[in-house]
Amino acid sequence: MKNILYSLGLVLLASCQTLAGALGGGVGAGVGSALGGPPAAALGAVGGVIGMEAMVGGGSPKDAALAAATGQPQGQIASTMHETGGLIQTIGWWYLILFVLLPLFTKKGRTWIKKFSSIHQTVSQAEIDARDEEQDVRLNSLEQKFNDAVFKKDVE
Repeated sequence: MKNILYSLGLVLLASCQTLAGALGGGVGAGVGSALGGPPAAALGAVGGVIGMEAMVGGGSPKDAALAAATGQPQGQIASTMHETGGLIQTIGWWYLILFVLLPLFTKKGRTWIKKFSSIHQTVSQAEIDARDEEQDVRLNSLEQKFNDAVFKKDVE
């Protein structure tokens, strides 16, 4: 009986944010255990708590409901995700500047660009003409053989 009173007191004194996390953890654990046993239940509980934290957040219930309705969750998880996204974007820009664009302005980078841009000019025009002429000769010989075969059939 004493445990029931303590549990009831905790539920009554707990805030909505705490109850939302507990509810999310319980639902996630239930779904996880139905799908894959104890390891999946643990992962489901973690996912449920994170999901509820992202939906409910730390503001007033009105703000949390408005944020969830507009697709912009509030709270610690949402803030962490936003900050991590900003950090990844900043690191990406610095990587682009330091390791891609800046080396192109050095002498080694300029020579690399010159070599890369001249790759498509590795075959001379004389070689292309010789290849085309060889193909024309083959095509003419095939046409001649075809015509000879057709005329022989007509003559017979």
